[in-house]
Amino acid sequence: MGKKLNAKIIAWAESGAQFHLYTVNKPKVDRDGMVDLSGVKMRTTGAYRPLLTALGATNVAISAPETFTGLQRGVVEGFGWPTVGLDALGLAKAVKYRIDPPFYHLANLVLVNMDKWNSLSPEAQAVLLKVGAEYEEGSIRYIKDAGKTDAAAVAASGVQVFEQSGAAGKKYLHTAYKAMWDRLAKKIGPEETAALRAKMYKE
Repeated sequence: MGKKLNAKIIAWAESGAQFHLYTVNKPKVDRDGMVDLSGVKMRTTGAYRPLLTALGATNVAISAPETFTGLQRGVVEGFGWPTVGLDALGLAKAVKYRIDPPFYHLANLVLVNMDKWNSLSPEAQAVLLKVGAEYEEGSIRYIKDAGKTDAAAVAASGVQVFEQSGAAGKKYLHTAYKAMWDRLAKKIGPEETAALRAKMYKE
C-alpha cells in the first residue's frame, strides 16, 4: 500500500461479512448442479459483477435504495448482498431464494496518506494504530452479531436457502474466485496477480 497508493493501512475491518446472491425465482442449474443465471436480471456492483457475469446473468446497475422497487417492478430479478444489512432495507421480503454458499469477504480499509502519516509524531501514530486495532477486533464481533440478525430476518420472511453442496458448491466458489482473480489480472498483470494469489488465497 505504501508503494502503490502512498498510503498507510490503519485498519482492515468488517472482514467477517461475506456475500450471498438472492433471487425472486428458483434458480436454474447446469448439468453439474451449479446455479445458472443465464438471462436473469441481477442488480450488481463491482463487488460481485465478476461472478454474476460468469454465471451468465444480465447485470443491472441501480442504487441500493432502488433495489426493492426494482424487484417489485421487474427491473431486476435478484441481487447480491453482504451477509449484513439486508434487513435494514426490507429486502428479505422481496425475494424467495438465497443462494448458498456465501462467497468473497467484505474488506473495508482505513487508510492514511503516507506523507501525512510520516508527519505525525510517534505518539500520534501509536494512538492511531491502537484505535485501528481495536476497531478491527470490535468490527468482527459487530459483523457476527449483525449477521445473525439478518439470518433471522431472512428465515422469518420465508426465504428458502438454495444450497449448492458437494461438487456443485465447490464449482460455484471456484467460479466466483476465479472470476475475481481474472479481473485483477487484467488490471495489474498476470505475474503480480499470481504473486498476490500465492500469498492471499488457498483454494
